[in-house]
Amino acid sequence: MPQHFPLNFMLGRTHDRELAYRAIINRALKDNRKYCNYCGKAYNPKRMPCCESPEIGTNAQHAWAVAKQCKLIRETRDKETAATKDNSMRWGVSLPPWMYEMLDNYEKLHNRRLISSQADINWLAKTFKTFAIPRKV
Repeated sequence: MPQHFPLNFMLGRTHDRELAYRAIINRALKDNRKYCNYCGKAYNPKRMPCCESPEIGTNAQHAWAVAKQCKLIRETRDKETAATKDNSMRWGVSLPPWMYEMLDNYEKLHNRRLISSQADINWLAKTFKTFAIPRKV
């Protein structure tokens, strides 16, 4: 997957993880370069197809497609959170590959793993509800 922006752009000196993530995502969504979401190659209309299953679009288009897919999956769940009888949360997160890669690289700069526990998945799902998928119990 191509990394469209270096992660040393101005995020400010924030200790708020959510603000940093939103700044990274918003900046990447403004990138209008097209690429294949399947193989990660830059779009070149003279050399189509780039792979066996091309998915050509911008970061925003790929994020919109994943959000739409997550919404369709959420509609099949029994409850909004798919909670157990004791109301414990059961979440999953589906991120576009470019978004996962950028956030993971940012976390590596801070010596932290993007998703290292169920608590991290819960936080991501609650914070970025568009990409949350409650797991059916």
